[in-house]
Amino acid sequence: MFSDTHFHFQHFTENPEIDGAAVLSAMAERGCVFGLDIGTHSDDLLSREACVDNAIAQIKNTFLADKARAFTYFSAGIWPAPEEIQTRIKSLEILQNQITQAETSTDSDTLHRKIIAIGESVVDTVFSGGKPLAAFIGGRIANTAASLGAMGLPVSMVS
Repeated sequence: MFSDTHFHFQHFTENPEIDGAAVLSAMAERGCVFGLDIGTHSDDLLSREACVDNAIAQIKNTFLADKARAFTYFSAGIWPAPEEIQTRIKSLEILQNQITQAETSTDSDTLHRKIIAIGESVVDTVFSGGKPLAAFIGGRIANTAASLGAMGLPVSMVS
C-alpha cells in the first residue's frame, strides 16, 4: 500500500460518510506498515489519539485491530498559523502538556513513546511586509527538536 507522508484521521472522520474503523481495517488488510497522524494545533494530540482509539475499538477482527494499532503513529506539533505564532510560548506549554499527558497514559500501545522531528532543517527566514526580519539557523524542525529536548523530552531529528 502506498501513502502520502501523513494523514489527518480525525479531520476526515468528521465526515459522517467515512467509517474510520473501515478505513483502518482496509489499511491493515492491504499491509500498511506506517500511518502518521499529524498534529497541527498545540492542543490536538489527545483528541486525535482518542479518535483513532475509538475507531480501532470498533474493528471486530482483533488481528486487523492489532495491525492498525501497530502501524499508527502520531506527531505532535504546531502548524505555523498566525495565532499559534503570536502565542508561541503558551502554545509550546500546551503542546508540552499534551505530550506529557500522552506519555503518562495507561495505553502504551498507541503513542509509541517516541518523538521524532522529521523535515527540512536549514534556515527559516521570517518576513514581514515582504522584508526579512530575522533568520533562525536550523529551521523550524531543528528549533522544535531543540526546544523539546530542552524540556527534557526524548527527541530525535531526521532531516
